[in-house]
Amino acid sequence: MSLKDGGNKMSKYDPSDSSRINLNDSGEQIYQKIKKAKSDHLTNISYDRAARPKVNNLVDIYASLAGKHIDHIFLEYQY
Repeated sequence: MSLKDGGNKMSKYDPSDSSRINLNDSGEQIYQKIKKAKSDHLTNISYDRAARPKVNNLVDIYASLAGKHIDHIFLEYQY
């Protein structure tokens, strides 16, 4: 999903290069894009694709990169 709007798919046609991770992006570019990705105003994390698409998108990316299941991530970071 887009790093600018978690409700839309990543697209090479999006005018903002920051909305996607390109295959030829360096590690630093990917780091900066994820660091600037949109979230929401709530301080906790919860998995609700319809209500919190931006947070869920970041959790999905983290799960993929860390090799963790989404449920484990929510348990690890719940408070």
